[in-house]
Amino acid sequence: MTTPPNHGSIDLRHWIAVLGDPGAHAQEEQARAMEALLPAIRAAARRAASRFEPRWQPQLVDDAPGLVWERLAHFDPDRGTFQAFCYVALYRAFLDIVEKWVRDQAAAVKFGEQLATRKDTPADWESERRKCNERLTRTREILDRVACRPGEGRDVHLYAVFLMRLRQGMTVLVSRHSDAALPPACSLARFIEDCCLVWRSWEGAERFKADWPSLREIWNELRLAVDQPPHRVEAPELCDRVTGLTNGRRRLSPSCWNRWVNRAKGCARSRISREDWDELFAPLLPDSSRFAVAAATEGTEKD
Repeated sequence: MTTPPNHGSIDLRHWIAVLGDPGAHAQEEQARAMEALLPAIRAAARRAASRFEPRWQPQLVDDAPGLVWERLAHFDPDRGTFQAFCYVALYRAFLDIVEKWVRDQAAAVKFGEQLATRKDTPADWESERRKCNERLTRTREILDRVACRPGEGRDVHLYAVFLMRLRQGMTVLVSRHSDAALPPACSLARFIEDCCLVWRSWEGAERFKADWPSLREIWNELRLAVDQPPHRVEAPELCDRVTGLTNGRRRLSPSCWNRWVNRAKGCARSRISREDWDELFAPLLPDSSRFAVAAATEGTEKD
């Protein structure tokens, strides 16, 4: 059995070697090695967890030892200290864990009502997740049914407007809830595009008008605003991003955008049952009389 160093000090390399070759050491010494390394691991865990919201931190710190044991074989003392290794390994692991938690929680509540909850039990989450998936499937099926490509004329492509307004509506809806301040690990933009409002590949290439930016280009421009608090994209910012993508050659005002949205909503609503509209689309596309007032008083782009 290997004799630990003298002077009562903790030789991290010695203990790491013990855990790295368990077959050569007694279980008692392995236990001593794990106990000796725990202070360094927990210190690194507290540092890494401090970069996340307080609600995540206790569980992350508790999970840290197991996460480090799983990755211990990758530690190379010639490339840095054990503490630095733990911090980097744990921070990366925490990113994955927190993002998964947020995705699970977001999928566990009613689609369109709120992003996350901390009160439901795991059994409740599973039930709500199934309901959420069913709603998302129905939403996509309805979009496929009403989907259309632009005609030959130069008129606004209302289906493209409808798709962008749905994603914009999701950001506005989420920002109204206290849980909208997501931890840095999470990308709300990616969650929306991958889970909530998935576009078909051809839809991302559609444009409001023939020589305007594509929906994919516009959404990519909005990503930073969506991912940063308050996770909200209102009409003025969307219009500014669209105008910027054209280098000012095409100007879109909020009032014009709202007119396009109202036309797009009317077109889609006429092809969607009232029950489906009220349940799946109305939370993202609230009616507002102020749009009509704004549309009547200003505008720089003809529709």
